[in-house]
Amino acid sequence: MDDPEFLPMLFSGDMNTLEFDQMFNADHDLDGFFADLLCVPSFPQPRRSDFTPSFEDASLRSWLGVGQYNSDNDVLKAYYQYVHPCFPILPPPAAENDVYTANQGYDQAYEPTSPLIIALLSITIPIQTSEISANQGSEATLYTNQAYSLAHRAAETCARWSVATDCNSPLSEKPFVHPDVPPELEIPLAYCLLSLYHYLHRGDIAMMTSFAEKAHEAAIQLSLHKECTEIRGVAIREARSRAWWATYLCVCHASMVSCKPPIRAINTRTLEVQFPTSEYISRVWERYIRAEETLVAATLLLVSLVKGIRSKESVPNFRRSFGAVDKMIQAQLAQLTHVEPLTSTGDHSPEYKLAKSLHTITRMRLMSANMKIHRYRALMEYPAISRKFASFPPLDISERPPSESTDFQSAVLAKVEQIFPFPNHYSLQSCINSALAVSECLGSLRNDLTVAPFICSAIIAGYTAMMMLHFHGPEKRQLLPWLPVHEFRNHCQSITVATIKFLDRYSAGSSHLDRLTCDLRRAATACGVDLELSHFNPAI
Repeated sequence: MDDPEFLPMLFSGDMNTLEFDQMFNADHDLDGFFADLLCVPSFPQPRRSDFTPSFEDASLRSWLGVGQYNSDNDVLKAYYQYVHPCFPILPPPAAENDVYTANQGYDQAYEPTSPLIIALLSITIPIQTSEISANQGSEATLYTNQAYSLAHRAAETCARWSVATDCNSPLSEKPFVHPDVPPELEIPLAYCLLSLYHYLHRGDIAMMTSFAEKAHEAAIQLSLHKECTEIRGVAIREARSRAWWATYLCVCHASMVSCKPPIRAINTRTLEVQFPTSEYISRVWERYIRAEETLVAATLLLVSLVKGIRSKESVPNFRRSFGAVDKMIQAQLAQLTHVEPLTSTGDHSPEYKLAKSLHTITRMRLMSANMKIHRYRALMEYPAISRKFASFPPLDISERPPSESTDFQSAVLAKVEQIFPFPNHYSLQSCINSALAVSECLGSLRNDLTVAPFICSAIIAGYTAMMMLHFHGPEKRQLLPWLPVHEFRNHCQSITVATIKFLDRYSAGSSHLDRLTCDLRRAATACGVDLELSHFNPAI
């Protein structure tokens, strides 16, 4: 007979209903806040901004900044400098020292018409705001409006190009913005950038997901997932491969952030298309893509858990799934240890920076997945959290033991041990090691990147460290044989500080990231974290 509340439903499936301000009550009820936090498969959303950008129906020329972007090549140069190392959608630059050098002088007539270029501008223009001081708010607002208008214009241009294609007006007649990128690839690539824009700058999960799905659908319509024998030339094959996997990665990212499975099921192991290539690290793309898949799998497994377990018969499946994801993570991490690290050779090419950052991001994503599947087991023994996950048949209210009683705790932990195939100390060690590894990755990426699509990994590490810090107070016994309590707490504080410092670097150009960072800082202050801490991980 089913027990409808073997584990209760704690998550409805809508991330927009889980706002930080609704969960956080300063330092008055941190037990309750962190217990609520474990009901979220990802992290709480910041409050919605009261500011709505205005769409400016003006010429694009007026938005580009005198002398900054005078040609498509100028925009591509900005892409390879700012975006390519962490959000690679284009093939290598065709002739970096020739094609992508900034134009001399100011071309007053330049106005982009390519959806790819316009979408790129919606990402690169906000980067300028990182150099604007707080007392220049009006100029920052101008950039915000410009980016919003550019994103809107890019979406409109994609729609027009799609209609032209449907009407048998070949896009092949359009000029190439990149020698190796056929014009038909611009639509899915522009949609990828718009998905990123709505994630980083608007915090709009629905629009992020919508554009990711549009990108992937456009890629399928172009048969990018199939090997095309008619196409000759290694460079264009590479461009098609990167375009396909860019759309797929956007779908994965949207699934992980929204905590919902992709609308279209995709079995990548049956695809004909090859992985992109790198001359610097063999199989770096494949490992990166597999890590994103693993993070999605870990997220969706948690979604199933916090949506409740209605039947005792489902428990063995959960146990097997947690064990399988854990083994998958460990196997992928082991592969990374066999990769020979890149040495500094003075090579500053976009592809060198890309290989270096992809390798680091791969490790960070796997560590994020590791934290997700282990932090429940690591923390569920604490009464504030176990109360959330406790349930009894609704007619047996009179028989429920008090939530503070030993019988109550034993009943909850008995269920926990049935679900998770690993002991508490293993999960606790996995959480602290993973959070430390993420902070190390953030340190190595901090000075190289100006765009951070992977901010969710930083935020998850920060909140996980704070949860461990809060529930493992100084009065607790030594938790791990190899780590004294004071060192454990120092690690948790340093991870939190490192995360906030990292996010501060990127929040200046995005009001959404700024709100996420402020929420993390408020929680850290309530936990007693010294935000001026100087003895944090030296990598940061």
